[in-house]
Amino acid sequence: MFRLVVSVALILGILETTLAQGEGSESARFCEKNQSAGQLSCSGGKTLYIYNAFAGAKRTVDGCNTKSNSFCWEAVTEDIKDVCEGESSCSFYTDGEEYDAVNADWQCSSLSGNYYIEVSYSCV
Repeated sequence: MFRLVVSVALILGILETTLAQGEGSESARFCEKNQSAGQLSCSGGKTLYIYNAFAGAKRTVDGCNTKSNSFCWEAVTEDIKDVCEGESSCSFYTDGEEYDAVNADWQCSSLSGNYYIEVSYSCV
């Protein structure tokens, strides 16, 4: 019995460490110009675990940020976690102006229509 408890504790510890480090995570980018909502989903009964999420534009990517001299990159992890974490699928805004952190950054004000969202996640 003692070995079983220790083994389970070790496995859970390894799983927590792996999740905390983001190993095995996927990254997805959603461009406001191409779609008004980003969508994530997991199959096989798995649910979403969100490591981090950022909104804004830090470079020109796939035609998303056509104002390449602008830099705006704000963490919106909690916002995305609120709608996605623990769900098998979710959708969220790609418009950076929907997020308080982006609105609070004066450098983001010139990016209207040029935002993108990047999310790092896993299906667990």
